[in-house]
Amino acid sequence: MVIKINDFITDDEVKFFRDYCRFAISNPSKQVSLKVKQEFQKVDRLYYSINSPFSIFDRVRKIAEKNCKVPITFREDAYAHIMRYKEGSKGLQMHADQNLGWVSASINLTHPSECIGGDFYVKNSPITSTYKSLVMYDYTVMHQVTPVTKGEKWSLVLWLPKKGQKVSGGKPWRFK
Repeated sequence: MVIKINDFITDDEVKFFRDYCRFAISNPSKQVSLKVKQEFQKVDRLYYSINSPFSIFDRVRKIAEKNCKVPITFREDAYAHIMRYKEGSKGLQMHADQNLGWVSASINLTHPSECIGGDFYVKNSPITSTYKSLVMYDYTVMHQVTPVTKGEKWSLVLWLPKKGQKVSGGKPWRFK
């Protein structure tokens, strides 16, 4: 399952989540790494975990439930994450979100004039992530983010488990 909804969020919501990062601390924990061949690898991006609920998250959850036809909930360690790929970032290699949730959702927070690269692609699909769009896909879907050659790429990501599903992760990350 892969779906796309254009103009899912407003410019004000984009601004809110980007401004959120001005006051938040980037999450440096293994919670934000990528597992490749049974080893965790740090991903070349800043990552902000959101541990407070916002109405947009419930909008995403309801769309996931409708399309997946199973009851969907939120992870215990974070409601969502903001990913910020800076200029020179290598992006994110092709992968699937195997044990992060039942469905993943990515919302593009970057206007095309702000960056070159950082494009979100779904393998074997014409669907790409455009500014303010929501791309939702199940945990088996292979996807990637291309390197950023100019500017910065921002996205809001949710990993939503079905009710009762055990997911990788653990305790929420806390600043010490």
